[in-house]
Amino acid sequence: MIYTITTNPSLDYTVETELIPGQINRTDSEAIYPGGKGINVSLSLQRFGQETRALGFAAGRIGQTIRDLLDDLDCPHTLLELSGGGQSRINVKIKGEFETAVNGQGPALGDADTDRLLALLEELPELQYLTINGSLPPGIGEDFY
Repeated sequence: MIYTITTNPSLDYTVETELIPGQINRTDSEAIYPGGKGINVSLSLQRFGQETRALGFAAGRIGQTIRDLLDDLDCPHTLLELSGGGQSRINVKIKGEFETAVNGQGPALGDADTDRLLALLEELPELQYLTINGSLPPGIGEDFY
Protein backbone atom coordinates (compact mmCIF):
# COMPACT_ATOMS: atom_id res chain seq x y z
CA MET A 1 0.00 0.00 0.00
CA ILE A 2 1.28 3.44 -0.94
CA TYR A 3 -0.15 6.34 1.05
CA THR A 4 0.05 9.95 -0.08
CA ILE A 5 -0.47 13.07 1.99
CA THR A 6 -1.89 16.30 0.58
CA THR A 7 -2.05 18.99 3.24
CA ASN A 8 -3.60 21.54 0.88
CA PRO A 9 -5.83 19.76 -1.68
CA SER A 10 -7.75 21.68 -4.28
CA LEU A 11 -10.64 21.62 -6.62
CA ASP A 12 -8.99 22.28 -9.99
CA TYR A 13 -10.96 24.05 -12.68
CA THR A 14 -9.24 23.96 -16.07
CA VAL A 15 -10.49 25.85 -19.09
CA GLU A 16 -9.29 26.27 -22.66
CA THR A 17 -9.92 29.67 -24.20
CA GLU A 18 -8.29 32.41 -26.20
CA LEU A 19 -7.96 34.75 -23.25
CA ILE A 20 -8.46 38.40 -24.08
CA PRO A 21 -7.79 40.53 -20.98
CA GLY A 22 -10.47 43.05 -20.13
CA GLN A 23 -13.21 41.19 -22.02
CA ILE A 24 -15.73 38.46 -21.31
CA ASN A 25 -14.17 35.21 -22.49
CA ARG A 26 -16.03 32.00 -23.31
CA THR A 27 -14.45 28.60 -22.81
CA ASP A 28 -13.78 26.11 -25.57
CA SER A 29 -13.63 23.30 -22.99
CA GLU A 30 -13.56 22.91 -19.24
CA ALA A 31 -12.90 20.25 -16.62
CA ILE A 32 -13.21 20.02 -12.85
CA TYR A 33 -11.18 17.48 -10.92
CA PRO A 34 -9.63 16.85 -7.50
CA GLY A 35 -6.13 18.25 -7.22
CA GLY A 36 -3.10 18.68 -5.05
CA LYS A 37 0.23 16.96 -5.60
CA GLY A 38 -0.42 14.01 -3.27
CA ILE A 39 -3.85 13.38 -4.76
CA ASN A 40 -2.28 13.52 -8.23
CA VAL A 41 0.26 10.89 -7.12
CA SER A 42 -2.50 8.60 -5.79
CA LEU A 43 -4.51 8.96 -8.99
CA SER A 44 -1.42 8.15 -11.08
CA LEU A 45 -0.54 5.15 -8.91
CA GLN A 46 -4.10 3.90 -9.23
CA ARG A 47 -3.89 4.11 -13.04
CA PHE A 48 -0.79 1.91 -12.87
CA GLY A 49 -2.65 -0.66 -10.77
CA GLN A 50 -0.95 0.18 -7.47
CA GLU A 51 -2.87 0.03 -4.21
CA THR A 52 -3.00 3.57 -2.79
CA ARG A 53 -4.90 5.80 -0.41
CA ALA A 54 -4.90 9.61 -0.43
CA LEU A 55 -4.62 11.18 3.01
CA GLY A 56 -4.81 14.79 4.09
CA PHE A 57 -7.30 17.50 4.81
CA ALA A 58 -10.37 18.99 3.19
CA ALA A 59 -12.64 21.78 4.35
CA GLY A 60 -16.24 22.79 3.83
CA ARG A 61 -18.39 22.15 0.77
CA ILE A 62 -15.44 22.41 -1.59
CA GLY A 63 -13.64 19.79 0.49
CA GLN A 64 -16.70 17.56 0.26
CA THR A 65 -16.70 18.00 -3.53
CA ILE A 66 -13.05 16.87 -3.59
CA ARG A 67 -14.04 13.75 -1.60
CA ASP A 68 -17.01 13.10 -3.92
CA LEU A 69 -14.84 13.39 -7.04
CA LEU A 70 -12.30 10.97 -5.53
CA ASP A 71 -15.18 8.57 -4.84
CA ASP A 72 -16.31 8.94 -8.47
CA LEU A 73 -12.78 7.97 -9.53
CA ASP A 74 -12.76 5.01 -7.09
CA CYS A 75 -9.70 6.47 -5.38
CA PRO A 76 -9.57 5.49 -1.70
CA HIS A 77 -9.04 8.46 0.59
CA THR A 78 -9.15 9.72 4.14
CA LEU A 79 -9.40 13.50 4.03
CA LEU A 80 -9.89 14.91 7.50
CA GLU A 81 -12.25 17.86 7.96
CA LEU A 82 -10.41 20.90 9.27
CA SER A 83 -11.33 21.92 12.81
CA GLY A 84 -11.17 25.65 12.03
CA GLY A 85 -13.72 25.51 9.23
CA GLY A 86 -13.22 27.42 6.03
CA GLN A 87 -13.14 26.05 2.50
CA SER A 88 -10.59 24.04 0.59
CA ARG A 89 -8.98 25.99 -2.19
CA ILE A 90 -9.96 26.27 -5.83
CA ASN A 91 -7.28 26.50 -8.50
CA VAL A 92 -8.06 27.93 -11.93
CA LYS A 93 -5.93 26.88 -14.91
CA ILE A 94 -6.40 28.77 -18.18
CA LYS A 95 -4.97 27.04 -21.24
CA GLY A 96 -4.62 29.11 -24.37
CA GLU A 97 -1.80 30.79 -26.22
CA PHE A 98 -0.15 31.10 -22.78
CA GLU A 99 -0.99 28.90 -19.80
CA THR A 100 -2.03 30.87 -16.74
CA ALA A 101 -2.75 29.52 -13.26
CA VAL A 102 -4.45 31.17 -10.32
CA ASN A 103 -4.01 28.99 -7.25
CA GLY A 104 -6.01 29.50 -4.10
CA GLN A 105 -4.30 29.86 -0.75
CA GLY A 106 -6.31 27.28 1.17
CA PRO A 107 -7.55 27.30 4.75
CA ALA A 108 -5.21 27.48 7.73
CA LEU A 109 -4.31 24.32 9.61
CA GLY A 110 -4.01 24.32 13.37
CA ASP A 111 -2.00 22.14 15.71
CA ALA A 112 -5.09 20.03 16.42
CA ASP A 113 -5.36 19.24 12.71
CA THR A 114 -1.76 18.16 12.31
CA ASP A 115 -2.02 16.11 15.53
CA ARG A 116 -5.03 14.26 14.06
CA LEU A 117 -3.10 13.52 10.87
CA LEU A 118 -0.12 12.18 12.84
CA ALA A 119 -2.49 10.00 14.93
CA LEU A 120 -4.03 8.69 11.69
CA LEU A 121 -0.58 7.74 10.39
CA GLU A 122 0.10 5.71 13.54
CA GLU A 123 -3.08 3.68 12.94
CA LEU A 124 -2.39 2.78 9.29
CA PRO A 125 -2.07 -0.90 8.47
CA GLU A 126 0.30 -2.08 5.76
CA LEU A 127 2.32 1.12 5.61
CA GLN A 128 4.88 0.28 2.93
CA TYR A 129 5.43 3.72 1.42
CA LEU A 130 4.36 7.22 2.31
CA THR A 131 4.76 10.38 0.24
CA ILE A 132 3.97 13.92 1.29
CA ASN A 133 3.68 16.37 -1.55
CA GLY A 134 2.67 19.84 -2.57
CA SER A 135 2.31 23.25 -1.06
CA LEU A 136 1.79 23.78 2.63
CA PRO A 137 -1.33 25.67 3.72
CA PRO A 138 -1.28 28.71 5.97
CA GLY A 139 -0.70 27.93 9.62
CA ILE A 140 1.71 25.05 9.12
CA GLY A 141 5.46 25.50 9.49
CA GLU A 142 7.89 24.57 6.73
CA ASP A 143 9.45 22.03 9.12
CA PHE A 144 6.23 19.96 8.91
CA TYR A 145 7.64 17.82 6.09
